[in-house]
Amino acid sequence: MLMSEISVAQIGVSVFPTAETSYKNSLTGVTQSSFNPYQDYEFHEAHETALSLQASGNHVQALKLLRKALISNRVQEGFYNETQVALQKAIIEIEKGQGNWKTVDDLYSHLELIYRKLYDRNPQKLEEGLGEIAAWLSYSLYALQLGNRHQNLHRTYRILKQRLKIVEKQLGEDLGTDNFKVSLLSEKIFILESQLYPTESKRNSDRYRNW
Repeated sequence: MLMSEISVAQIGVSVFPTAETSYKNSLTGVTQSSFNPYQDYEFHEAHETALSLQASGNHVQALKLLRKALISNRVQEGFYNETQVALQKAIIEIEKGQGNWKTVDDLYSHLELIYRKLYDRNPQKLEEGLGEIAAWLSYSLYALQLGNRHQNLHRTYRILKQRLKIVEKQLGEDLGTDNFKVSLLSEKIFILESQLYPTESKRNSDRYRNW
């Protein structure tokens, strides 16, 4: 795993202290002397404490605790595990509450990476995870208008296409599977195609009209 896959913004603090990261850690209040990444942060306890801090308005302290637990878990169990998913989601919810939408977007990008690595051999779980990412992208596109619109449209389109491929394969394996999701995903893909490729989408309109 290359460290370049994860930005400092996504990590919150660095496991490997340098002069630059020491300065950044001082900004978050996590000093080298007070934080040991090898310390065992029990997830459920850290999560409950963070929720209590968040409820009492101590958002910064809640984030610090979750980020410490996140890094400790990476050191002990690796970058891709379900505890990372849960901690990442908890951090996202706090950042959403603070309206830090650019940070939330970065965190969802990293969550997508975790899903792809963790559930590479579990298509159903991967499809569910990508569904969460697609839901965020749709919200950020139309409600928040974050970042480059064309790039975000293309990213959403790519995710929906992969989800449709997974669901269609599952449908082929299980005749009892409800094809409502296929219809819904196909319609969403058609809408995105009409925005990304307006000329080509006209030629494909008949394909989706019958769903």
